[in-house]
Amino acid sequence: MFNAKVPQNLKSVDVLFAEPYFKGGERRWGGENCMMFCSKIAELGPLLNKDTVFLPARASLMGALVECPSLFARKQCVSRVLEFDVSKFNRLHEGDVIFADQMWRHGHRVLSTPFRLLDLDFARPKSQEVQVTAEIKESGRLHALVLWVDYTVDDSDANSVWSTGGLAEAPVASAKPSLKAKKQKVAKSPSSMVFAPTCWYQGVRLLPGSEETTGTQVRVSAQINTRTLQMDAQVK
Repeated sequence: MFNAKVPQNLKSVDVLFAEPYFKGGERRWGGENCMMFCSKIAELGPLLNKDTVFLPARASLMGALVECPSLFARKQCVSRVLEFDVSKFNRLHEGDVIFADQMWRHGHRVLSTPFRLLDLDFARPKSQEVQVTAEIKESGRLHALVLWVDYTVDDSDANSVWSTGGLAEAPVASAKPSLKAKKQKVAKSPSSMVFAPTCWYQGVRLLPGSEETTGTQVRVSAQINTRTLQMDAQVK
């Protein structure tokens, strides 16, 4: 939609209907695509008015705390391997960042209930910073904060939410786990939720340690900056 040439005689936009999806962004997590979507809306600023209808109407940044040994191990710094010093490769380490991955490809357990971090109204986007409390429902090790975006197409229809997370009750009958997921040793629980197969990528922020869940609540903060087009979240 945004790649189309806007007619010169177009004075205003009554309805803006577009998908927050961009060519070349297939491997980005939902937060990055959401921010790009905001930037494209801003480019149409002179054509928008207070009565313009946006479809989708808003985006919600969602999160969950998970146990995922394979991702946690893959992102740790190294020192020596078979008596060889490979520590210099640590300079290539991504560090404390949100990276995109598809959680369904890795053996994992969702330890918390899904939680909403913040809402972004496309008609009136604004920077914000919030803190929420995540409720831990499963015992295990906290390896990562997983993030995704839910889009509400129409605020008047509660069923018009489309999610880039793919969270579902375990087990997922229609999903066949990959060979990698089968090999990973993760404790199973019949009441756990899992990320089911989906084409979307989730955002993953690894936690500094591999802590056993000792409490029932964890504080999580989130920020969105509409000027710099950044969306972020971390465990406090």
